[in-house]
Amino acid sequence: MGKNISIPFLKNDMQMKYTAVIRTLGKGGKNYQRLLDSLLEQTIRPTSILVYIAEGYPLPKETVGIEQCVYVKKGMVAQRALAYDEVSTEYCLFLDDLLTYGRRVGGDNEMVEDLIQDLFLKLYQKKIILEDNTRLRPFLFRALKNLIYNQLLRNAKLQPLPDYDFAFDLNYTIDEQLSLTQDQGLSDEIHHILKGLTGRQKEIIYLRFVHEMSFEEISEIMEINIQSARNLLTRSMEKLRKEVSSTTILFFIYMISI
Repeated sequence: MGKNISIPFLKNDMQMKYTAVIRTLGKGGKNYQRLLDSLLEQTIRPTSILVYIAEGYPLPKETVGIEQCVYVKKGMVAQRALAYDEVSTEYCLFLDDLLTYGRRVGGDNEMVEDLIQDLFLKLYQKKIILEDNTRLRPFLFRALKNLIYNQLLRNAKLQPLPDYDFAFDLNYTIDEQLSLTQDQGLSDEIHHILKGLTGRQKEIIYLRFVHEMSFEEISEIMEINIQSARNLLTRSMEKLRKEVSSTTILFFIYMISI
């Protein structure tokens, strides 16, 4: 992927121009409108908003008046493989990646959007400088995850135990897709996978195969060393291979990418 940076305003002048990118399968509605509105509420607004929408779908009715819609092949996998030639700024914010990760960590839509805004504001106020572009994505994922955990702890939804296996939710997108397959055997296998994996195993599979992160990036997000990240992924995949076929594993990874 050509442009894969997340946050553009972490430099001394605080005047960086950036493009906000939203990738959608074509569904608008209140959540989509709230997503657009949240961009205009950022401490530093994007120079432009690009909405990549799946072919065959009508343009969303919701708008803030400054976004540009671009039709692409259907599927989040295909959309993540784009070169993003329409991005004219040096940096771009893939807002849907942060939102989706935040939801999987345990926050609802409104909470995650609010915490992303808080994260941006804190970075701006503290004038944090991250000029090494390769470190931006893991930094943001880890920072957002910690904000969500802290919020959940404040809401007394989790027990503050050192070894607590925080939930990592892969179900909310998979259940919708499985309802369309009408294959009960496959559905049972996928749910068997989900029940057999710990939260950390789900997370490392998601980061490695959906976001194609390096072990260095994963280790920073999950706050473990690189070898531990390698070992965790190896054990996770070995566990899957003992339980289901390679075809089911590939389908599972595809489904969590949507």
